Amino acid sequence: MDSDDLWDPHKLERQVAYHREYPALRISHTEEIWIRNGREILQKRHHRKPEGVCFYDNLPFCKIAPSSVLMQKSLFEEVGGFDKNFPVCEDQDLWLRISRSYPIGLVKEALVTKYGGDGDQLSATPMIERWRIEALRKHLPDPKVAAEIEKKMKMLERGALRHKNEEILTYLERLRREIEAF
Repeated sequence: MDSDDLWDPHKLERQVAYHREYPALRISHTEEIWIRNGREILQKRHHRKPEGVCFYDNLPFCKIAPSSVLMQKSLFEEVGGFDKNFPVCEDQDLWLRISRSYPIGLVKEALVTKYGGDGDQLSATPMIERWRIEALRKHLPDPKVAAEIEKKMKMLERGALRHKNEEILTYLERLRREIEAF
């Protein structure tokens, strides 16, 4: 669970009931309330929580909040858990690996409150797109994945050029060669 999130007192009860109703599902998540700088904010359409077979819905960014997830331990172990090499985006990496092969249930009730806007969040990490790209790379040569990587590479390149970040520019050059090889 993220340190700045809160569960509704009935979260587990509702999610367990959901899994009893849909026993074939091995993972589910819930809707959320978002609070930024002390005020509730409305989620935009592109933040809509995915359900079912939803691998492609999660390509642009992570739409599944770790604090909202309930999954079978055996599924977590089967897909290899969180990749410890990721300083950020390890959750997106995990959800992509799971949603590639398994449907994801959605409890359509806001059972998690997420707080943001304090400037101390990992999602504000500079060059976060590099780690989103790394999560996506595991799913190449899928053409939709390659197209999303290309979008992220352009964004990352603009920032690297602006800040003269040679490390990122070298990384992007290596990545382009790898993608062309597919």
